[in-house]
Amino acid sequence: MHEHQHHKLKYWIGIALINFAIASIMGLLLRLAFIIEIDWIEFKNLRHGHSHVALLGWLYLAFYCLIWFLFLPEEQRIKKKFSGLFWFTQLTVLG
Repeated sequence: MHEHQHHKLKYWIGIALINFAIASIMGLLLRLAFIIEIDWIEFKNLRHGHSHVALLGWLYLAFYCLIWFLFLPEEQRIKKKFSGLFWFTQLTVLG
């Protein structure tokens, strides 16, 4: 694997792990809302956001990186469409 692809993979996995940390914090807040009253949390919105960050931001992107690395030949991995799809998915997480 070329150095550029190795760097890209590490960067993408780092983003997936950041999303995992965000989903974890959101999940902790959701559970904490059952123990103490947190006025500034809109529970339904936080739950919806948690599911987006957990599924699209963490699981999907981690699987995307795994499939990109393990199953695509090197000449396919360099195509810009795969980077575009990764970043488009990241934008959907923010949405």
